[in-house]
Amino acid sequence: MGINATNDEQSRTRPRQRVGRNRGAVDERVATRKGAKRSESADQGSTTPRHVAPLENTRNSESHLSIPGPVDEAGLAQRWSDRAVRTSMMDYLHRRSSLSRVQQCGIVAVGPVHLEVGVPPEGGSRVGRFRGLKTCGSVWACPVCAPKIGRARADQIREGLLAHRGRGGYALFMTLTMHHRAGVDLQELWDDLMISWRSLKQRSTWKYLRQRGVRDLRSIEATWSEQHGWHPHLHALVFVPDASTQMEVLRLWSSLVQDWIRAVDARNPQSNRRFSRTGARIEPAPRGVKYAGVKAQHLKTVNLDDPADLGQYVTKLAWDVPAEIALGAVKYAMSVGDRESRTPFEILAAVATADRTDRDDAQVQRDRLLWYQWERASHGRRQITWCHGLQKDLGLTDVGSDEELASVPEESEQVVFRSVAGFTKHEWSRVPVPLRAALKEELLRVSEICSAETLFVSLRAVAAQYRVSLLTGSSWTAHLDLHGDDQFCTVHDVSNIVAAVHLSKSMR
Repeated sequence: MGINATNDEQSRTRPRQRVGRNRGAVDERVATRKGAKRSESADQGSTTPRHVAPLENTRNSESHLSIPGPVDEAGLAQRWSDRAVRTSMMDYLHRRSSLSRVQQCGIVAVGPVHLEVGVPPEGGSRVGRFRGLKTCGSVWACPVCAPKIGRARADQIREGLLAHRGRGGYALFMTLTMHHRAGVDLQELWDDLMISWRSLKQRSTWKYLRQRGVRDLRSIEATWSEQHGWHPHLHALVFVPDASTQMEVLRLWSSLVQDWIRAVDARNPQSNRRFSRTGARIEPAPRGVKYAGVKAQHLKTVNLDDPADLGQYVTKLAWDVPAEIALGAVKYAMSVGDRESRTPFEILAAVATADRTDRDDAQVQRDRLLWYQWERASHGRRQITWCHGLQKDLGLTDVGSDEELASVPEESEQVVFRSVAGFTKHEWSRVPVPLRAALKEELLRVSEICSAETLFVSLRAVAAQYRVSLLTGSSWTAHLDLHGDDQFCTVHDVSNIVAAVHLSKSMR
């Protein structure tokens, strides 16, 4: 990806920086920057040279910038650590992804770029976030968009299960897999899995259950292992109307498994293989042939009255992406050698870690190829599919497409975010593309630990390190008021709004 040109010749010759390196020196660089311009207006903070205030209570007229309670240093460190892992993964994707939307996610402006902060009412450090940047909406390949999409989908599934329970219904959790030898192309496996699923639903056993009122929701999951290669498999949440129908599904489970075995076997007409009465394989499968076995298929009842049991299956359907990212952040050797299989995001985290440390052995090269295979095979596919009419029957509203869910900032029931600073779209474009993720990370850290008195001057000092201008406080609000660029802006303080109005009038 090319680097946008700037008006400053020095910025074009500036050596490339990598996300995650020398991150601990951010505070020191900004604190010692003697050339940082200090504003004399009240809303721009004081002129104290100290960059980072002590982690303690601060009092300021702007309540959304003050920290009302002791800072949870452990929680703040964990938040920074989790965000650093995602930033590292996104930095790799911005440079190496085969998907153009993923390459642009989080670094290309769609309007004014807002830096927003909020403080939990119970106290602690501020929470920062950005708005006004493009989102890719990829549930498969983006470690930033996928968690937001997954949480929204999980909430909808949980709401549907609770509504189903309220009507006296029951639920079952079904897992269907197929076996194959290592080396079979992931795209081929995925296509055969979906064709086999559609074939199963056209067979007599499933048609009979449909007549009994059975409905389903299916989800796709995939892992990779040394022994078997890629292993896509299918989960289905089966909604049954009453206890007698649930017993009927359990009674017919062996028939469903037989139908599934035959549906998978139909994808290999050249094999001419034989099964015993129990569905066990009699003849070995040739290389490249997909088949299903009895032991690998599972059906479990879901206890809708137990929140823990309910949450376990909801998470399985909608992907526990944050947990996967956390697992992928462990040491590279641990993630490969000590675990039998890995998820795609674990592979990405390992590749990003190796990229930051300039590791480039055969193992890393293989994982890069695996991630490319995953991007190619998963692109354009749906993760979760509801049976036709099921959402309407449960009284659920459409939560939107993956792209729509990813574009909505994550809201907190306890934290109200306010836009305190930002870049114009043109100014943001002046930041070299490879440095945008690092700039975002530094600004977020400063916004979360600085005192209210030093926040604005510290934010501007960070932006100056990247040779761009950051508007803060009433200057930012005035810009939004003058140019009508407030479509991404949240609620401002009354003092800031009044100051912006007076400033805009004086400039007319």
